[in-house]
Amino acid sequence: MSRYIVIMCTFGSRENATKVTKFLLESRLAACVQLVPIESHYWWQEKIENEKEILALIKTHMEKYQEIQNSITRLHTYQLPEITYFEISGGESQYLAWIGSSVSSGNI
Repeated sequence: MSRYIVIMCTFGSRENATKVTKFLLESRLAACVQLVPIESHYWWQEKIENEKEILALIKTHMEKYQEIQNSITRLHTYQLPEITYFEISGGESQYLAWIGSSVSSGNI
């Protein structure tokens, strides 16, 4: 398994996305969080919905996933927030090392 992951999470407001981002960074759970405005189209409670949302791309270490998931669930305004991740299978080695040194004060 890769050491590094990108977690994807959508938010209904920039305010909630910023609150969660600030918590993750201040807690040293994430090295970087990018917030991107998007338009989502999806099924919810048996009908098709579409909303403007904020997509958070959270760069971190796999060992931090469960703590991040718990934190997002606690701080999120959605009944069922999107919290998914994919492994980073490759990349610039110094950038990947920076992710590792940025989370948990480099203790990973």
